[in-house]
Amino acid sequence: MSVERQNLVLGERKGLPFYGENPSIPEKGGLQTRSRLKQVAEGRSKAIIVHPGTGEVLGKASVAFMQGEDVDKQQFVKLYIDGVKGVTGLTKAGAKVLEIVIGQMNENPGSDKVTLSAFLAKNKGLEERTYQRGLRDLQGKEVLFASHAEGTFFINIEYIFNGNRLHYVKSFYLKESAKNLEGVASS
Repeated sequence: MSVERQNLVLGERKGLPFYGENPSIPEKGGLQTRSRLKQVAEGRSKAIIVHPGTGEVLGKASVAFMQGEDVDKQQFVKLYIDGVKGVTGLTKAGAKVLEIVIGQMNENPGSDKVTLSAFLAKNKGLEERTYQRGLRDLQGKEVLFASHAEGTFFINIEYIFNGNRLHYVKSFYLKESAKNLEGVASS
């Protein structure tokens, strides 16, 4: 947990912190929003990929092959959950509760809070134990943050948003054998 998040903790409930405000929202002035060209010279990165319409930085690469695909809402949510699961290492139970969270976010656009309960989860076909495990996983991975009001959670804006675009970017690097590296070192 970052120092900024530690400063926002009001207390603990069941061994997990709870907050009075959303700890994933940066302090005023803490998030740069203006765009400018920046040279990237770190590690293997040789270029950045920028969306021509929005200026959004989509990734860093030497060569990029990108393909767009239109999907229905159900498939989009599944892909979105798989992406968050892959980035955070969520369990299956965490992914199931995240699906409920995404549904809540779609019902309340513009909000950074969701209200969850075992009763709601049961209505969505989830057993209480699975719900509790999933909720704990989402909090442990800081996808959700408990608020001071029991059953109300802040979403982490780094993972959850009301958008309609999703980018999966995976990098591949050619393996160099130890033999090739030894030959270069002795030259």
